[in-house]
Amino acid sequence: MRWILMLLLFVSLACGRQDEPAAGTASTDEPAFDSPAALIAAMHDRYDGQWYETLTFVQETIQYNAEGVADTSTWYEAYAAPGKLRIDIAPLENGNGILFADDRRYNIQNGEVANSGPSIHPLLLLGFDVYHLPPEETIWRLDTLGFDLTKMYQTTWQDRPAYVIGAAHEDEEASAFWIDKEHLYFMRMVRYVGPEGDNVQEVQFNNYERHGGGWVAPEVIFDFDGQRVLDETYRDIRAGVDLDTMLFNPDHWRETRWW
Repeated sequence: MRWILMLLLFVSLACGRQDEPAAGTASTDEPAFDSPAALIAAMHDRYDGQWYETLTFVQETIQYNAEGVADTSTWYEAYAAPGKLRIDIAPLENGNGILFADDRRYNIQNGEVANSGPSIHPLLLLGFDVYHLPPEETIWRLDTLGFDLTKMYQTTWQDRPAYVIGAAHEDEEASAFWIDKEHLYFMRMVRYVGPEGDNVQEVQFNNYERHGGGWVAPEVIFDFDGQRVLDETYRDIRAGVDLDTMLFNPDHWRETRWW
């Protein structure tokens, strides 16, 4: 239970809340898009009608404590567009997990909702939902999360040209996210979080693969104040699978499964 509580604290910081408003090597080249809103619209239009609507995978999860000691677990995850992600945490018979649905987060213990609250998940939004939601809805959610959608610049990240939205240059300490220039997928996010906004959270989506008309990053890493806190590795990735809508109903957690 210790690592589950630590995980839920980190997920809360990662996701932000609807009632809360909620960084960069640079190039001096002008962006090809004249605004962040235009880039968000281009992401949607590039894959409109092509990006998978459902996805399942098994995730090997490594969580690190403050001393760097690792705790490993297996998660079973199912996504349905837009905005629904179910995480079942092994051992599955315990009925523990997390559900994101309809801009809310549900923490599940023993098959029941332990607590819930409003939540916009930035990784779900930028990694998946942006290709399904109307651009104006994505923009509204990003604004709610505290990204400054008047600022952007170009850079290189992991040897790939990228756009950065939320900051005007690499030295600006501002919440921002990176988009691959060629494929228009999400690469990296940096957010300033915490009561004083002085904690730095970084998330990377790495080693993208093509799946079901879209892309999946099978490696996701999380750092908090420069320290690694979570590694995720996906396997058994399947796009376009049939999923029962009851999977995403928190009141029927144990009744439906996809694995």
